[in-house]
Amino acid sequence: MPRKQTFSLMITLKVILISLNICAKSQEIIVYSTSFDAFNSGLALTGQGSWVTNDTKTQGQPAGESDGLTRLQLPDNTTSLAAYIGGPYRGAFPPGKTNVMLWPEISGLGSTLKFEVQMLFQRSDQNGIYAENDTFAWTFVDIRNDPMLTIAFEPLNNDPDSRLLSVYNSENTKINLDQENTLTTQKLYDLEVLMVPKRDGLGVELNITGVNIANLTLPHCSTHNISAVTANWIMTDAKVHDNGIVTGFGSNYMAFDNYKLTSDYSDYITFKSKKYSESEGLINVLAKICKPSEKEIIINYEVIDGTAKAGIDFELSGAKPLTLKIPAGQISGSIEIPIIRDDIDEEDKYFTINFLSTSENTILTNDKIDVFIENSPTHQNPLEITKVIYLKELQEFKLTWSSNPGTSYLISTSDDLKTWTNDPTNLVTASGVETTFSLSSDKKKYGYFRVNIAE
Repeated sequence: MPRKQTFSLMITLKVILISLNICAKSQEIIVYSTSFDAFNSGLALTGQGSWVTNDTKTQGQPAGESDGLTRLQLPDNTTSLAAYIGGPYRGAFPPGKTNVMLWPEISGLGSTLKFEVQMLFQRSDQNGIYAENDTFAWTFVDIRNDPMLTIAFEPLNNDPDSRLLSVYNSENTKINLDQENTLTTQKLYDLEVLMVPKRDGLGVELNITGVNIANLTLPHCSTHNISAVTANWIMTDAKVHDNGIVTGFGSNYMAFDNYKLTSDYSDYITFKSKKYSESEGLINVLAKICKPSEKEIIINYEVIDGTAKAGIDFELSGAKPLTLKIPAGQISGSIEIPIIRDDIDEEDKYFTINFLSTSENTILTNDKIDVFIENSPTHQNPLEITKVIYLKELQEFKLTWSSNPGTSYLISTSDDLKTWTNDPTNLVTASGVETTFSLSSDKKKYGYFRVNIAE
């Protein structure tokens, strides 16, 4: 069972400094920010300051009907004009959907996203037809208007003054959190969602009132697909009737203030590496960015010996510092290092690539990576012809032998075990641990065959 944590603090917004491994010059800008103080409190939020909704109402209608503006009591006993989504006006202006979204229109985001907002939940009336307590959420929507990530605040049975925090992925599958987190109605909370590219994907950090709630991972480049961060009213028990009237929702609402989106438009460089087998012959470390750059990106690096040594286990040449380039208009470049294969049965080895510097407006997700070479001696799979078949109709032999992937083999023939014939056309490179090769008999049944590793 997860631990239970209850938040009951009222705090002001905080600023978190992001420490990145290597940063030439960040291009972090505020994409959208508002406090709602300059908005018209007599109108719906929809239609003001680029805010839109998926509800069926038209812009400029009076407050009520899913969204509007209200007054928040702040910790210093002052008030602030804030937005809301929900049903405080009950049936006077009913919603047209059972899942209402509300968001400001924005242009495309960069590699990172920091979303900040203050929020407060108000319970429904205890009695009457508007007593339901609905779910409210913040939903990150992609360019197809599909949810990528949802942070939901769900009502708890028999406790109208509490909300359970839940997180859902793009498949609407609930993500298991380390502990159970509940929020209380009529309390002001800070929500902060921080998305920063990391080596294994897009790291997502969720904080409420200064407490880290969850650390998640989304696919690389996910922020570039986010089109909006929406306030979301989900009426679990509501129903849309044939006449378009919605019933079964509550008079509850979520008020929010100081909505802010910040993004970094730098090129974040991620590296794809794996464990390489000696038999592969080549190490290929791929560097990728999410969108083509207008200028060539240059990354300076050095290779440091570990248990794998330059000149013994791998080849290293070129002037120092070494450079990796991502050409203009491309999204990737690679570091290629030849592997020196041997017939020694030994432990797997590694060396380190240290990244020293990079072009302006680029950020490396790692300042170094370890590259592992998996042992694969030339004698690992003993050479053995396992099957010989003569196909009379085709007048050819079919030879099968155990092999090492990537190794080239030469098939020789003989009539007397004294004189062997080597035909260059009988050369084959193995793609697996077993290789089959068809050999023409030239209207003659050879007496003997042998398979050698080609020099």
